[in-house]
Amino acid sequence: MDYRQQLIDQIKSRALVYLEVYDTLAGSLGAERAEELLAASIYRRGCRVGCKFERYAPADFAGLRDAFIKGVPGEGELFAPEVKRCDAQGLEIHFHACPLKDAWA
Repeated sequence: MDYRQQLIDQIKSRALVYLEVYDTLAGSLGAERAEELLAASIYRRGCRVGCKFERYAPADFAGLRDAFIKGVPGEGELFAPEVKRCDAQGLEIHFHACPLKDAWA
């Protein structure tokens, strides 16, 4: 098996763990509370990861684009990022694939 497929399988496995965590929380606390807790956790994780991009604030969108794309797992093949816009007003990246979503389908 190649490394790319191993990475895809690991990401899909992680997605299924997330689903189990959600189901466990929803069963104990209800779906709404489970979603609130998971959303807060995802937000906190995003803030921690986002710290490494602070040097591009407030307007170095080209630098942010390059640093962010460089950090996408699988050298872009797994998530297929497409830069839709990168100008003085902002940055927009569209992802054409997601192994996490694929695992939930």
